[in-house]
Amino acid sequence: MVFSLILHVAVFYGLLACAQTTLQIPFVPLAVKTPYLNAWYSNSDSTISPAVNWPQFFTNDKILGWAGIVRVDGKAYQWLGSPLGLSGNKTKTVMSTITPTKSIFRIEAGPVQFNATFFSPIEPSDYVRQSIPFTYLYIDGFSVTDSSSHNVQVYSDITAEWAARDITTLVKWDAYQDDTMIYHHVTRQEPDPLDDDKDFAEDSDVYYATLKRSGFTFRAGSSVMCRKIFVQNGTLDDKQDTNYRAINADDWPAFSYAVDLGTMTSGSQPDPVLWAIGLVRDPLLSYPSIPRSQTGFYWLTYSNITNVVSAFLGDFQGARDRSSSFDNKIMSAASQISSEYADILSIVTRQIFASMDFTVTRAQNGALDPTPRIFMKDMGVSTRTNPVDVLYGALPAFLYFNATLVRDLLEPLLELQTSSPYAAPDLGSTYPTVFANTSDTHTLAIDATGSMLVIAYAHALKSGDGSLISRYYSTLQRWADFLLTNAMNAPQDTITMDGLPGVKSTNLALKSILGIYSMAKINEAVGSSNTSFMTLTQQAQFYLQENGALSGLSLDSTLPDIIYPHWSLLTAATIPDTLNTVRNQLIHQVHQRAYNNTKPWTLPKTYSADTGNLVSSSGSASAIFGASYGLLALSLPNHDIQAEQVGSNSGKSKQSRVNTIVEGVIGGVACLVLILFGLSFWRRHRKSKQAKAYRERQYTRPRPFASTTGSSPGTVQNGISSPRTRQQLSSPSPTISSFEPLRYLALPSMSKHREAPGHHPMPSASAVSDLTNTNSASATGTEELRVEVAQLRQELESMRRLTDLPPGYA
Repeated sequence: MVFSLILHVAVFYGLLACAQTTLQIPFVPLAVKTPYLNAWYSNSDSTISPAVNWPQFFTNDKILGWAGIVRVDGKAYQWLGSPLGLSGNKTKTVMSTITPTKSIFRIEAGPVQFNATFFSPIEPSDYVRQSIPFTYLYIDGFSVTDSSSHNVQVYSDITAEWAARDITTLVKWDAYQDDTMIYHHVTRQEPDPLDDDKDFAEDSDVYYATLKRSGFTFRAGSSVMCRKIFVQNGTLDDKQDTNYRAINADDWPAFSYAVDLGTMTSGSQPDPVLWAIGLVRDPLLSYPSIPRSQTGFYWLTYSNITNVVSAFLGDFQGARDRSSSFDNKIMSAASQISSEYADILSIVTRQIFASMDFTVTRAQNGALDPTPRIFMKDMGVSTRTNPVDVLYGALPAFLYFNATLVRDLLEPLLELQTSSPYAAPDLGSTYPTVFANTSDTHTLAIDATGSMLVIAYAHALKSGDGSLISRYYSTLQRWADFLLTNAMNAPQDTITMDGLPGVKSTNLALKSILGIYSMAKINEAVGSSNTSFMTLTQQAQFYLQENGALSGLSLDSTLPDIIYPHWSLLTAATIPDTLNTVRNQLIHQVHQRAYNNTKPWTLPKTYSADTGNLVSSSGSASAIFGASYGLLALSLPNHDIQAEQVGSNSGKSKQSRVNTIVEGVIGGVACLVLILFGLSFWRRHRKSKQAKAYRERQYTRPRPFASTTGSSPGTVQNGISSPRTRQQLSSPSPTISSFEPLRYLALPSMSKHREAPGHHPMPSASAVSDLTNTNSASATGTEELRVEVAQLRQELESMRRLTDLPPGYA
């Protein structure tokens, strides 16, 4: 234990040596594990102290009471939560940093310093651990700033605000303790099963737990009284208030723990003080039309919540070790690209995994079907379930961490669409009650179908597991036939997943070609003799004739002043190594917005290029930022696809010719898209130079901080089993073809303004025209664009020498 403590202290100080003195992000992840256990800290104060504001739900409109106090030589200092009136004793945040799994604050309270770490474990290859809806808060790394000894006690509590959105809701609570641990449990007196109130769960059981140790005390009751007793005595009285009441009644019911660490000197280092917070829901989702309900995957291993809490607390040391490896792996790889890229991955990784529930099916008789199914909520935009556009955007992250995640996300979509002529954009518009998709999905059919085919093939190619494409081969083939018929001659009411017109949309056509290409490769993998995709030859030629003008390949001509940071980051993965300056500028622009704590969100999905402000209802916490892993996913090897054969190879020679044609078409279109991206970048740079003087007066560049810690996924320890034995996919294998379409997956959506499909008006042609005209000093017609393209080759070379900063944000 002593060696482990020394090791972790050394790792932390190595991390701080590379970190900036403060976090400059506006919204810091604290407890971010599931769609409903999603607590953040609003970083609005220049001191960047977690003791300035209360933690908030990810929507930034709901306080989650979570307090922390440290008592040094009889003086109390608050280190977490809004000011509690502790006689002016304030803590100071000496340093702070963030990794993919942790947010760490170095706190100074008088002569004592310590680390407060908010730790949300990420276990991509261990579904049991990943599905447990708990996170850790711990303090360690104690030191004194003088040569004296000091008496130190620490305290933390949560309030019942975690149990319901409405603070007038009646709640009840209890506690459990044994020889090693204790937990408080609070829930609504009348839970509302499967109710989502403005993204907040109304059916949750909230737990606050800790390990027993020397000097430990607890109390449940009025938050004012709990804190007052600790401030006065340094301990609590082990009493339970049983006056069940409303969340905001009688000074807010709170559930608290305290630990007396005794006398501390410069050479002493107590064990970490650990708390765990959890938000448990059962069932997690329901299908009223089947009927079927989904419960947490961890229930395959544990029979009751006490065992879950005990296992989670007992696994802390192992979880911390694994997370260090996990963080270091990501940070090491990302830092080879740029430190700013590593910073971005640090703030988006937790929200990718927290958008999902890892489930198994519970039958009406209570029996559990061990088949895993993952359900994703469309965080920050809507309550859609398994939104295809988000899955498509997040694909690089899922492939990078564990391609099996893709299979288990697609399974719920595919199993309910075996007779559908085209793919639906999601499972339905509500979460966690999943109704059949009743929106007018045919308008989104081309976009959703192309995406689903690409995702299915990408999973098979990067995992080597062809079971999904074999099992749903007839469905996928039917969808590909739909694309062949409709993609190049889209119905007039076709729209993209972003709500923009799809007729003669080059981006939509490109995605269709990628989808058809993917089906051709699926045919190859399963041994099908189907050669119907030869039609693509004629369709592709028609496409190039009708849409070949470069003006049709615009990445942002319709909304030129709207930034889509997730697509910008995935676009960076398509930039050749010879154009690193362009790639790094893309990363830098996103980083500049992410680390601007004058804005209310760390990374909204869309924001103004001029001001950095949110566009429409675009929020944060979306899994679509898995697109940022595109640069790391490029290094993933392809694998021989092991699939059940569905036909002979009699059409193999013809199909090879089709594949060659497809590769050429897609490769050519991708190159044109890349050229147009360069043009867009160049034109924006010209525009930014004109406004540079004004913007520099309005905006001060935030300083980045360094993130230096990470984990290797898939380890199984301490009796917590993985859902199944998974083949390690670390060794390279022969590629299926010389062309790698996955490099270009996000390009068809780059320019689009994503909202919940089917729930917003489609922009009129005049509106799009107005947006375009107001953001260009010169005409934007096709002829001028062709002239600019002719000049682009010279400009690309000069862009490498750019030294000006990108546009700032007022």
